[in-house]
Amino acid sequence: MALVDAIFENIHSTKPICQRVISTNDLLNWLAQHPNHYSFLTHQLRTPFNAVASREEELREYKRLYKDFDPDNLVANELFFVIAKTWWSNWIQYINSNDAGGVLHAHRPGSINNSNLLERDQLRLHANLTEKKEYMIITEPLWDALYHWYGGGPIISRRVIKAYNKKLELELYPLLLHICTLNAEGIPKPCDQLLSSKVQTVERVKKRICQILDYEPRRCRLWVLEDNYDDVVLLKDERQTLEELELCEESMILIEQMNESGKFSFGEPNVHRSHRSTDLQGLVGLENLGNTCFMNSALECLCHTRLLRDYFLSGEYVDHINTEGSEGLHGEFAAAFASLMQWLWQTQQRVIAPRKFKNQLWELHRDYRGFGQHDAQEVLQIILDVRETNRIKH
Repeated sequence: MALVDAIFENIHSTKPICQRVISTNDLLNWLAQHPNHYSFLTHQLRTPFNAVASREEELREYKRLYKDFDPDNLVANELFFVIAKTWWSNWIQYINSNDAGGVLHAHRPGSINNSNLLERDQLRLHANLTEKKEYMIITEPLWDALYHWYGGGPIISRRVIKAYNKKLELELYPLLLHICTLNAEGIPKPCDQLLSSKVQTVERVKKRICQILDYEPRRCRLWVLEDNYDDVVLLKDERQTLEELELCEESMILIEQMNESGKFSFGEPNVHRSHRSTDLQGLVGLENLGNTCFMNSALECLCHTRLLRDYFLSGEYVDHINTEGSEGLHGEFAAAFASLMQWLWQTQQRVIAPRKFKNQLWELHRDYRGFGQHDAQEVLQIILDVRETNRIKH
């Protein structure tokens, strides 16, 4: 609340910016819906932008604050910022330019412009971006300095999280959730959207949605809607994270309120209403997790190879897993693949997100960490190479 009070003090003291008084609750709701603007406001409070600094001062601060982003040396909850490579390159050229004869060989860049990095919703990064080609990842102190000098935006902040495998990662691609409410006829209707970390619990997501819609959390529950609302799943265990639920990007989340008699009336707990034909089993898409189309292509081929499919679906692979080897992941990689295979062939969903398998691949090969593009044939060889992973007894 101290942050909110500080924002209000700034807003109310600057009449040209805000001509009307708004409530704290209204501001909280607005901030919950606009996380990038939340970052903007917090930075506005720290220091005004467009402060004058010499080229030499900026170069000195760059040398003091810049460090290469290292995915192997992260700290939980550490905050990083994404900045467009085009703007970054222009700035680097400017601060390193010579001023022989009093003439700079590169002009000072204008305001920071990250708009080309984001989807139309101005929340998500484009899926096929490559670090150091389209964007750079910089530390919070360096971003603060750049924003202090240049302003601009949109501000794109991303936080280090601890995923289900207890490994730290920078979450460049949080989940975009579509929020639905029930209309007067009891039919789900989309009303808003929310960007949420995959390590957020159902309880936390529910509280954020209730802030947006001004609902009372204790009188609400959440559902996942799938297959044109014909398939509904109650999120009964609110301690589960979105990652544990394996929700896909752009999942539809219905928030249901108790009726006047204090009862819920939508659906039945844990009952699927799907009429999807069993003939369509296995015809499931794999979500692109940032830039993983290469991995998805290999997995789709393997999961539809009959002999391999039957081997994992039957559970026969369990007798062959090598958990005693000194190398590899002690069977965890094979178990992750089997879990994905079973999920793909048994789910009623049309799209699933292979996050657990991706994380195991990252563990197995450092080259596949991050969100860069790779070759599908190479990852296919890695998955099939039992000697390298040491996951199957010889």
